[in-house]
Amino acid sequence: MSQQSLRRVPATLAAVALLACAALLASPRPALAEAPYVFIDAGHGGPYSNANENGLTEKSINLLIALELKQRLQARGYRVGIDRTGDYAVCVRDIPTWHWLDDGPHLYADGVVSAGTPVDDLQARANLANRAGADLLVSIHCNGVTDKRVTGIETYAPTFDPLGQRLGALVQEEMVSATGAPDRGDKTSNFYVIRWANMPAILIEAGFLSNPLEASHLASPLYRWRLARAIADGVDRFFAEDPFQSVYPRLQGADRYETAVKASRAAWPNGAATVLLASGENWPDAVAAAPLSRKLDAPLLLTRSDSLPSFAAVELARLRPSKVVVLGSESSVSASVTAEATAAATVTTASVEATRVGGADRYETAALIAEQVGVPSDGRIAIASGLSFSDALSLSPYAGRLGCPILLTSGDALPAASQAFVDAHRPSIRSVLVAGSTASVPAGALAGLPSVTRISGSDRWATNVEMVRAWGSRGSLGLLVANGLDFPDGLVAGTYGAKAGRPLLLVQPRVLPDRTREYLELNQGRVTGLTLFGGPASLAKLMDWELQKSLD
Repeated sequence: MSQQSLRRVPATLAAVALLACAALLASPRPALAEAPYVFIDAGHGGPYSNANENGLTEKSINLLIALELKQRLQARGYRVGIDRTGDYAVCVRDIPTWHWLDDGPHLYADGVVSAGTPVDDLQARANLANRAGADLLVSIHCNGVTDKRVTGIETYAPTFDPLGQRLGALVQEEMVSATGAPDRGDKTSNFYVIRWANMPAILIEAGFLSNPLEASHLASPLYRWRLARAIADGVDRFFAEDPFQSVYPRLQGADRYETAVKASRAAWPNGAATVLLASGENWPDAVAAAPLSRKLDAPLLLTRSDSLPSFAAVELARLRPSKVVVLGSESSVSASVTAEATAAATVTTASVEATRVGGADRYETAALIAEQVGVPSDGRIAIASGLSFSDALSLSPYAGRLGCPILLTSGDALPAASQAFVDAHRPSIRSVLVAGSTASVPAGALAGLPSVTRISGSDRWATNVEMVRAWGSRGSLGLLVANGLDFPDGLVAGTYGAKAGRPLLLVQPRVLPDRTREYLELNQGRVTGLTLFGGPASLAKLMDWELQKSLD
């Protein structure tokens, strides 16, 4: 469509209403079980306006397009977030932003509130999208240049974001078709807000305010409605292609029990003489299992307290063990389940011994498992909180790799069972590895222990990153990834990692924590592969693409 024909666009409210109604009826709808989440960045705002031409301010036009787009997407069933709904900046204070040092990008607050280049504000926008777990980020902007003749629409995606590039191509095509504006193309550029958004992201330059004709179009409600509808059409087409496919290998099953079986088959393809069996309904008994798994070369299978899952029974037959070690008391794994397990194993094995390592509570069970592991020759033991699982999950493969037993604690003093283990082995204990901050493991619980090294961060995610960092700063890394808000997949990832010598990254189902991305950005050259644990309910396929964006 030519610029001249654009002047003939109907301008009456009745025409606008009729066109809007017809377009809504004709627009395709995403046929998905769960509505995708689109986050909209209304560029600039408050003290940041950028292009101001022909009586228009970019911040205002950006907001009007963004609000129109929000309505269009919501009408089609999408979940939608937006970073501003008025004339204000998203952030005018100093927050951690990305800075380039000699070894790569780091995330830290530099003590400066940016003015001309609003980096803190841009980071805040990316943070909102990241922490919302959005599937897409769409950033709305307008152009302005000295040459008043320049016109047209262009769309950008990061150079390392293939899904963003695909979205950009579809949205660009729809916008040009709907408006008749000159096509300046779908391009790549690492603009800050789309660079540091974790999910696929695009930045739209919807036209040139510096061109009088294009400025008049952008000032028109009908034109902005057409533009927003076209962006929504591009988003529809993007999701219709079912873009979020797995990028990395996954060990996943229909539930936590089958996922544990998949891990067992991957790490013990030729069977195992010993199998560990623990509750999949609670975490304390299995969280200390990785060092024992490493010592006995035994996979960990999970079970219900009162019935053995069929997946586990079939795997026991395949593994052909001569011994099943049940972790936890009979309230965690009943005697009948133990009998089911030995019966399942004896399908292919003449005789199977079953032993139980379980105490009166989680602390005694961990101490009894520690007795089975013993204190290694370097004299190191490990301690984690018995009140929450996240730090212990981070510790699990590392302690397994080191062969050091894990004790659990709570409060300002070691529980009696943990203290009894320390007292019995005090001559052999030369150092203590502690997972978590003083809020998790108080200093009082460590009184009298030799050479304490604490690995911790500001939260579970930062502690996890520090634990991964403890594996060393050199050499290749094959990382494991599991949900850090729930425990089952992380339990089996811990024993898998102990055997394979691979650390465990904890993430949220749809959210890559800030410090986790920083670690990945800084170690791109070392990370040789990722293996994810659990199905899409545990780790959304979006997570594959967030991880890939951090590593490319």
